[in-house]
Amino acid sequence: MLKKKDKELEELRKRLSKYEEPPKNSGNSSTPPSKEQMRDEIVRRTKFLRKPSGRKPGGQPGHEGNTLELNDSVDNIVDEKPGMCDECGDSLDGCDTELDYITQII
Repeated sequence: MLKKKDKELEELRKRLSKYEEPPKNSGNSSTPPSKEQMRDEIVRRTKFLRKPSGRKPGGQPGHEGNTLELNDSVDNIVDEKPGMCDECGDSLDGCDTELDYITQII
């Protein structure tokens, strides 16, 4: 019975010592991260990662985008239309083409 209590007391002291003096690392001392052991670095990197929010990355539905406005004072306008089809390679000379996007070079 006495040996059992001594063993239990020793286990509790070990657990308590872990909280009283945590091992020094770059998070709780002036030790730089480059001096840590690899296993400590892996634990440090994975311990404080964000919790997943369940949302997809990027702009969420309903979010207003932040795009660069087109400049009002334009020096030169170049109307470039493709000469041939990207898919089949046929000439587009007789076709009516319509621009589906505008680019601006600053």
